[in-house]
Amino acid sequence: MNLPYNLRELRKQHNYKQTDLSKILSVSQQTISSFENGETEPSIDLLIKLSQHFNVTVDFLLGLTDVPAYVNIDTLSNNEHNLIIKYRTLNDNNKIRVSERTETLLSIQK
Repeated sequence: MNLPYNLRELRKQHNYKQTDLSKILSVSQQTISSFENGETEPSIDLLIKLSQHFNVTVDFLLGLTDVPAYVNIDTLSNNEHNLIIKYRTLNDNNKIRVSERTETLLSIQK
């Protein structure tokens, strides 16, 4: 994914029109459209405002990661912490298996 796609999807997830987001960022609707069409890129200041507003990382906005937010290790439960430690001891093949099983469980949970 990339910035135009991620920005458009975040805007839609929050049920914003381009004009809504333009008001939040104090830019024109045409500016938001040009970001979403990949014609121009937001300044660093606007990227930071976007990431703060949508509670995602700048890396996620730019498409450098699929993980929308950093995990605050201070808020992890003991169980979550232990799972991470165990996960890190797995080899690459088993990490893939864990990821696949997690996706399966998430789809069943819906």
